[in-house]
Amino acid sequence: RTTLEADKKAFVALMTHLKKIDGDQHTVIMIQPQNESGTYGSVRDYSPKAEKVFAGQVPQALLKKKGIAKGGTWSQVFGKHADEYFHAWHIASYINEIAAAGRKVYDLPMFVNAALREPLVEVGPETYSSGGPTHNVIDIYQAAAPAIDIIAPDIYKRDSANYEAALSHYTKHNNPLFVPETGSDTEFARYIFSVFGRGGIGFSPFGIDYTGYTNYPLGGRHINPEGLKPFREKYALFAPMMREWAKIAWEKPVWGVAEADDRKPQSIDLGGKWKVDVMYGEWQFGLTEWTWLGKFDPVPGREKPNGGIVIAQLSEDEFLVTGVHARLNFGVGDKQKGKNLIFRAVEQGHFENGKWVVDFVWNGDQTDYG
Repeated sequence: RTTLEADKKAFVALMTHLKKIDGDQHTVIMIQPQNESGTYGSVRDYSPKAEKVFAGQVPQALLKKKGIAKGGTWSQVFGKHADEYFHAWHIASYINEIAAAGRKVYDLPMFVNAALREPLVEVGPETYSSGGPTHNVIDIYQAAAPAIDIIAPDIYKRDSANYEAALSHYTKHNNPLFVPETGSDTEFARYIFSVFGRGGIGFSPFGIDYTGYTNYPLGGRHINPEGLKPFREKYALFAPMMREWAKIAWEKPVWGVAEADDRKPQSIDLGGKWKVDVMYGEWQFGLTEWTWLGKFDPVPGREKPNGGIVIAQLSEDEFLVTGVHARLNFGVGDKQKGKNLIFRAVEQGHFENGKWVVDFVWNGDQTDYG
């Protein structure tokens, strides 16, 4: 309790200062009150005081969140998961008390970040940060910490299978998706499309300021303009439309894919009526499978996967698309099998004050093969 009160005092002082210097301008829009909480090497606290609480009843708020009608002790209710769930509940409750105290002074949104549990492999809590906001206890954190708005993953898994799985885990339980930390190496940049395509609100590579520090091999080795070029490319794509995309993603269905490690085409079901196939490593015109053209140069800059797209459905038959290093083929979905597709209009443009402005109208070979 002494530690908690000291933490609360410091956090309240921080929020008081922040409100004083930034309460009108709102440079800071969200706060992380603790960093990658949890414990390594021990699943939970086994002290006499903790053992006494562990032998007590599971809180009603958690039973309700889990949809469990019959209560009991932690072991009776949760069996083999009891130790980890107990630990997660109490760490989340600790963080909640700190966050709630800070919000009374200055009510900014709050999030917690997670050191990942293995996304694709079942492992025991002794192998990761037990009690932290890992994907298997998101609902426990939501029940124990109502002052926290987002449970967010720190993702340093380079491979696409693990990265995509982690994103999927953190969209469950109606949890808003936000990636507060991710790797700074070149192949991480593509995942911005997977995040925003799931309605995510942010994507933040770790340590991309030019301080001379790099966390290689966890992140990038070259934190310089050339090494960060893939990130700059993606941010430049979204920057002119960030407010419009945020509104669209809140109000409309959105999808997104990042180029997978196997570099193979991907298909997106756009609600059943339409679909889109996404290809990589193709020129703007034609296909690499057109052997009748003879040998032609491969697309440059393809040393690592770096492509991706996002799509928003603006109306039943109208879509907004943006991306890099990818080619799209729209087609009919399962609900329209046997029918054909024709484009009424294909426009390239930009947003001005929330309104769509057409720069070019595409047709002919541009839409048939691009």
